[in-house]
Amino acid sequence: MRPELIFLLSIAHWYMAFFCHSFFQHRYADHQQFTMSKSMEKFWFIVTWVSQGATYLSPTAYGIMHRVHHAYTDTEKDPHSPLFTDGLLGFYKKTKSSYLHYLYKEHAVDEKFTRNIPRWKSFDQWAYSKSVRFGWIVIYVAL
Repeated sequence: MRPELIFLLSIAHWYMAFFCHSFFQHRYADHQQFTMSKSMEKFWFIVTWVSQGATYLSPTAYGIMHRVHHAYTDTEKDPHSPLFTDGLLGFYKKTKSSYLHYLYKEHAVDEKFTRNIPRWKSFDQWAYSKSVRFGWIVIYVAL
């Protein structure tokens, strides 16, 4: 494949991932700025997975984590505040840990943070599996 085509595909992939994050995960799952049918939700789960590839984030877990973040911004209850971590690496570790807690439901979450969250548990389990993520890496390296 020609290098300029790979470059253009990479840019298109990045912009689509950014769009899906903003449109589906942030505006829809977190802030509920609009509504859509369950079939459209599933469509956007798939499009988000395709666009984010190995870095796929579950709209369910992301939406919950971000709602908690807005409720407790820059306090110790904020799941990803840089004010309560040791540097950039600590910030990333805390954010990942919080995200995984919400993804795998490792602790109770107040219903106000989970109300109307888009859910597709079987898809998220499959899409977030190590084998699927490894498959994305193989595709990236092959390109």
